[in-house]
Amino acid sequence: MVGCSRSGTTLLQAIVSAHPAIVSFPETQFLSCIIGQTEERLFGNPGGYKQRLKSRIQRYMLAIGLAPQPRSGARSLARFADNIEDQAFQRLSFGQQLTVKSQFKRLLEVLERQSLQRSASHWLIKTPNNIAYMDVIEQHIPDAKFIHIVRPGEDVVASLYDAAQKYPDTAWNTTFYQGKLERLATNWCRAIRYSADCANNNNHFIVFYEDLIKNPEKVAEQLFAFIGVEENTGCISDFSNQVESVKTTKEAWKTNMGSQIQSRNKYDEIFNEDEKKTLMNILKEIELEKLFQRLPNN
Repeated sequence: MVGCSRSGTTLLQAIVSAHPAIVSFPETQFLSCIIGQTEERLFGNPGGYKQRLKSRIQRYMLAIGLAPQPRSGARSLARFADNIEDQAFQRLSFGQQLTVKSQFKRLLEVLERQSLQRSASHWLIKTPNNIAYMDVIEQHIPDAKFIHIVRPGEDVVASLYDAAQKYPDTAWNTTFYQGKLERLATNWCRAIRYSADCANNNNHFIVFYEDLIKNPEKVAEQLFAFIGVEENTGCISDFSNQVESVKTTKEAWKTNMGSQIQSRNKYDEIFNEDEKKTLMNILKEIELEKLFQRLPNN
């Protein structure tokens, strides 16, 4: 499950994972850790000369199958295994996992083992930033299916900014905001373009946040058909219990998620007129209706 952060991915994850045939896992930064290229993929800007050179080297390594950041990827995978309490996970030195293929193999072993233990036929990973690494996922998991969530830019940017202010020591501030509103808007625009580029592919499904708010039952029905599991009418009523299960103790920004599906506009509450002008100069580049008007579920 992918999309720009703060678009409603946790809410959607809670609904989907309420299905008894689907096991959902906490977020993992495995791909960004192993592949790198964060600035380039998420913000379209690899930075200064040193960062551009590093990104070029990482692209070359990825092209020949080598893991651009094997040590980082191995550590991320170990943290993920700890989060889901996978007792069978074996920690190997990063030198034994120099290829992207070998690291993916270990990740899939963990996911499949956990799915079997929980009697689930399908597994779900919700990590919004994976939208920038879908090319790598499709290369190593050919039958992967992607669920995208699309939310208007004003709401997403306001929520990102709010999280960055409330939790300054987390990635919301250190990675996304960095004191620059433009970064938040640019990240949303880039995520939307990623979704739009593959929106009509059979293994991708687009969920619009407004549809989820107005008619969650219909969205859930369409999603389960896309995933390939039987319809389950109890998922909407049970999703509030699932919210707690998809959070970790380190995700304080999710503590305000309640038991009701609702919409709130923070944009007018947070930004002054000058800030809105700055943001809209970037957000206006994306016209959601034109980008997604041909989708069958739109």
